[in-house]
Amino acid sequence: MFGKNKQSDYTIGIDIGTHTARAIVTLKKKDKNPYSEIIAVAACESKGLRNGYITHLESAKECVLTLISQLKEQSHTDFKKVNISIGGISVSSVLSNGECLITRSDAIVTELDIQKAIEEAEKKIDLTNREVLHTIPILYKIDSKEVLGRPIGMRGNRLEVRVFFVICLAQHLSDVIDLFTEIGIEVENIVASPIAASSVALTESQKQNGVMLANIGAETVSVIVYEHGLPLALQVFPIGGSDFTKDIALGLKIGVEEAELIKTGKSIGSYSERKLSEIIEARLRDIFELLEKFLKKINRDALLPAGIIITGGGSHISQIESLARTSLRLPTRVGIPEHLLQIKPRIRDVSWIVSYGLCNFNYKDYTFNKIKNTSNNKNFTNKIKNFFHDLMP
Repeated sequence: MFGKNKQSDYTIGIDIGTHTARAIVTLKKKDKNPYSEIIAVAACESKGLRNGYITHLESAKECVLTLISQLKEQSHTDFKKVNISIGGISVSSVLSNGECLITRSDAIVTELDIQKAIEEAEKKIDLTNREVLHTIPILYKIDSKEVLGRPIGMRGNRLEVRVFFVICLAQHLSDVIDLFTEIGIEVENIVASPIAASSVALTESQKQNGVMLANIGAETVSVIVYEHGLPLALQVFPIGGSDFTKDIALGLKIGVEEAELIKTGKSIGSYSERKLSEIIEARLRDIFELLEKFLKKINRDALLPAGIIITGGGSHISQIESLARTSLRLPTRVGIPEHLLQIKPRIRDVSWIVSYGLCNFNYKDYTFNKIKNTSNNKNFTNKIKNFFHDLMP
């Protein structure tokens, strides 16, 4: 179909979920279209993972090799570099403040001053057994006065910065890097799953007005909240679509396989619709209670004008939209965002949002950071771009 192609023409995004691993290849954007054209897709059953963590390296390697083989067959390209997402319940965010005296004699703020202030902010967070994935400055002050935008070139005596850090378990990160290294694939970029998904699932208008993106996976629900165009909070909860399946199996006294078919609407067996509705609604209420507590914690309960966008494999449940609207008192949309319906070929399943986000993420907004791989005491380092320079309002 494509003849002999070069990887430099493409971007590859791989999302290894607990239940299913997905990968997308897109043509690199050469025009003003914000979304790239999909030329190959691959999916297979995930193996060797639990709650987003790698529990069996060899099984996980087999899964990734299957994805790569499918992509090669479709695109006629030998892939050696990929962008990957990282999820799991260890991924979270923390806000921290840092400050420093402006170093130049003429009191002009430089990139060095910003870096020093960010480093001071990072020193204040607990990174025991953890690594920083993303470092996003969200507010600057010069001499206690808020700065609109980046402060480089402005004058003052003291620089303050408020920073949004995304962190995860160091072992989790090392395991993911090792997985790809051992099969000869270079990890070019790593992005937290909620941030990758938000790059295509949310519009800039939604991010400015205030919005939550909730991705319901097999074993986790990952959420990220944006306001004024910047991330405000991120969290991953240990609950997901698999819990619905188990509840249905126990409630209807049937096997897990049949319960999964019923959950996805593929079963035509006889069962009580009322009983099924009660089972699903109970679990949905558990999820929305967690989200409500999360919003209260960050003082955004019922205060996000753009509402909540629900994606992920677990978003197909019929009652989810109405119950979310009632429970969270927010405008709610479930499924493929309207602005993605114009993509050709069209994304028809929200489960592909993360991998497609990895292909459309604006990586140039990052600078480089080296992270040591400690899983087997090697000196392997991986580039992870982690400063969002152009995100300031």
